Amino acid sequence: PLPIDGFFIVRHNKDENTELTVTGSVVMNRWVIALTGNGTAQQDNIVSLPRPTEMTLDESGLINSGVFKSSTLFSITDMLMVFDNTISGKNKSASEIFYYYSGAWRKLNRPKTEDWGSATVFKPGTGVIIRKNIGSLSGDWSNDPNY
Repeated sequence: PLPIDGFFIVRHNKDENTELTVTGSVVMNRWVIALTGNGTAQQDNIVSLPRPTEMTLDESGLINSGVFKSSTLFSITDMLMVFDNTISGKNKSASEIFYYYSGAWRKLNRPKTEDWGSATVFKPGTGVIIRKNIGSLSGDWSNDPNY
């Protein structure tokens, strides 16, 4: 069996949709996800939230947990990479990259004055990559349900 905090990636060489049906119960309490940092290199953490509803960046708890490092004016530190799952392909590039700066969520290649905290990036059954910057510490991301 797959561990409760495990994940898997489905890869196949066909242009057909794949449907996954999962049974079980809804997590009704806080969920804690360990994020790994690295002192000498960037560290990618492939994660998803075990929630049946969509969740915004502000609702996610990444900042309140203290595990996602805020960026400076001249340097983007930790990044959250989102992928467009309506497009098939292997080894896709991120369709959106978010970072935290000056008290709000920002989106790469958009003005630093735009607040993207209400962006719904965590969707049921999808994963994201949290890229911890060089020297970012490991820590636990605490996520509370929004239902």
